[in-house]
This record gives sequence, structure tokens and C-alpha cells, in this order.
Amino acid sequence: YHYPTITCSKEERELQRVLELSMKEQEPSSHASAWLQTRLRTLKLDVDAGVLTQVLHEVHPDELENEEVLKMWLGLSEEDVLPEDLRNVVASFRQLRLLEQYANAADKRASSSSS
Repeated sequence: YHYPTITCSKEERELQRVLELSMKEQEPSSHASAWLQTRLRTLKLDVDAGVLTQVLHEVHPDELENEEVLKMWLGLSEEDVLPEDLRNVVASFRQLRLLEQYANAADKRASSSSS
């Protein structure tokens, strides 16, 4: 399956590459952790990249847009505010996970119809 051509930033292209590697491994990869560490440092966000990697892989994509769920998984209180940059990193990762799931479903349909 080939992803549609989408104009995206260097960071988003790197995230897509990392996500593809990670999904092949079926577990959070050191690549994803390294990408997140770099993005968090660049954005000056005080979040543990290892924890965020686990959260991004454990939480269902539909739940990743729920700020309360993210706060719970990250060990934050209800009163804490998630930084906008962190929400953007999570949103980018969520979108790519959903694209990956869609692509996998399409591949399964195509292979079952050709059988």
C-alpha cells in the first residue's frame, strides 16, 4: 500500500517513517522514542518521551483526542493544562495511526477479494 501524497513538514514526514517502523514491530520503538525526545526538546516540553511513547501506543486513537484521558495516562491532575504543542504532537501521531489502520484494513480487503 502506498500512502497518498500529502504536503507535510519535515517533522511530520519523520513521524510517518517512525510510525511505519513502529507498527511493523508492533511495539513502541526506540525510533519513536527518539523522535519524541527530539520533538519534546525542540518544543521545550517537559514530558517523558518514554512515557509518551507508551501512551501513544496503548491508548486507542479515538481516545487520544480526549484531553482527560491523556492527562490520566500522563499522571496529570484534572486542573493541569496540556500544552498546545503537546496536543499537536499527539494529534499528528493519532492521525498517522488512523491512516495506518485504514491502510491495513484496505490491504486485508484487497487480499481477501483477490483470493
